[in-house]
Amino acid sequence: MNIQLEKKNVTDLQADLIVVEKGTLASAGQPDPAGRAFLEVSAPDWEEGKNGLIPKLSRRYQKGLDEALKKDLHTIGFPLLSAGAHGYPPEKAWRAALHACFIWQEKHPDHEMTILFAEPDDALLALGRKELEYQENQVRHKAAEEQINRSLQMGADLFRELLRIKGIKPPRS
Repeated sequence: MNIQLEKKNVTDLQADLIVVEKGTLASAGQPDPAGRAFLEVSAPDWEEGKNGLIPKLSRRYQKGLDEALKKDLHTIGFPLLSAGAHGYPPEKAWRAALHACFIWQEKHPDHEMTILFAEPDDALLALGRKELEYQENQVRHKAAEEQINRSLQMGADLFRELLRIKGIKPPRS
């Protein structure tokens, strides 16, 4: 999976499928001159103190990714859903968006996907890049930890096998 954040409007992205918020496309239903497909999703509003927005956002991103998978597409473009006019804090919106993409990739490791996020605002783009770097580091640390655990388990298995071959009872743990 490759995630890129671009300083653009979402409709300017070069992707096979572009996810847009409902009501933002003036030409909804019209053929796209570049041959791109569009998927309209509703962006949930956020109210301080109310829970449940992150799962709703995650479903919107995963709906787009699932649609791309179903059509065997390999590039998808998203806006930052629910930030801005919908009131959700941008840091949390980026966290939810990027996390949804990494979770989707865990479920579909064999599907090569380039995910493009469009954000025309420099400050919001910088927040997104910072969050992407953080989440990529989390994924790398998780993979390294899993490799270490596999190596430790392999070492323990080899040690038990050596003890069995030598006829030595393993110590109790």
